[in-house]
Amino acid sequence: MSLGELIRSMLSEADLIVRAQRGKILGIHRELPILLSVSLRKNGALIRIEAMEGLRSALDELISLGEDAKSIVDDVLAELRDIAIDIKNSLEARGVNVSLELRSGESDVREVLEEIIEEYGELIGEEELFEEE
Repeated sequence: MSLGELIRSMLSEADLIVRAQRGKILGIHRELPILLSVSLRKNGALIRIEAMEGLRSALDELISLGEDAKSIVDDVLAELRDIAIDIKNSLEARGVNVSLELRSGESDVREVLEEIIEEYGELIGEEELFEEE
């Protein structure tokens, strides 16, 4: 089994939507538009978490429905982190040098969530002001 096939198999077994894009193998989470990106290079592999287009609207919808978006984001990021570590371990067992760059992507996702929560807080505050009048 090639390294690409191994990665695709692991992403698929983790119930992620698997896509190939410009030298990367992507595993897209089914609950939120957040992905795990695996790039194979001559000198090794790079694994990253990335926010996708549409994350803001997906989080906005969760919050508007009264869902605990923070908990959902935490769960999705933890799941992707665990998958990334499993892939890292499997590739390293085959002699591949692997770099994990997860924190930056996690921070980007959390920043989007915090912005939306702040916006909702401001809206709720404005609604309360109008109700008092």
